[in-house]
Amino acid sequence: EKNAEKKYDARLFLLDDIQELYYKEPITDKKSFKYEMKTINKGTILNVDNEAYNMTLALDAKYVLTPVTVMYKMVEAAEKEKYPLFDENIREYLGSNGAVNKKIVNTLMDPKDRNNFFFYNNGITMIVSDISKETTYGANRVFEVSDPQIVNGCQTVSTIYETLNKLTENTREEEFTNTFVMVKILKIPARDERLKDLYRNI
Repeated sequence: EKNAEKKYDARLFLLDDIQELYYKEPITDKKSFKYEMKTINKGTILNVDNEAYNMTLALDAKYVLTPVTVMYKMVEAAEKEKYPLFDENIREYLGSNGAVNKKIVNTLMDPKDRNNFFFYNNGITMIVSDISKETTYGANRVFEVSDPQIVNGCQTVSTIYETLNKLTENTREEEFTNTFVMVKILKIPARDERLKDLYRNI
C-alpha cells in the first residue's frame, strides 16, 4: 500500500498479438460512427482533384485546417458511442508524459503560444468510408465523415483530448478558438477490394 502509486500495469505482447494488432486486414464489420467536421471558412479546406494531379486512384481527399476543439469533441463522441477511433493506428497512446507529448501539452496550455500549434504539429491522417458535401453555417464550413479511423496522429489527438478534458467547456470554447491542427482526410471504403492494399499501406 505504501508503494501503490509506484506500481504500473503492463501488457505482454506475443508475436502473434503483434501480427494481429498491426498487420491484420482492415476491419469491415465494426460499429458505424458519423461525425461532423468543422472549419472557419471554405478557404481552409483543400479538396484534392485526383484527375488534375494525374493520380491513378479516384478517391476523395480533403486537407482541413480545423480547431483542436473539433478533434476533442470527436474523441468525446466516439467514446460515448464506444467507437474504436484508433483501431487502425500503428501505435497506441503513449501518455502525456513523454518528451513530445509533454511539449504538445505545454503549447496547448500556453495562451501566448497555443495559436502556433498548427506550425509545430505535423497534422493528423484520417481514413473514412464516406465524406458528405460541404455546407455553410454562419462563419463555419462543415461536412460529415463516416467511420473515421485516425491512422496517424494518435499521440496528437489523444493529448489534445486529455489536455482539454481538464478544462471547463467555456474555457475550451473561448480560449482555443484560434488553435488549429491540420487534418488529412482520405475516403477509402474498407470494403472496396481494389483499395485494400492502399488502405493498409497508408
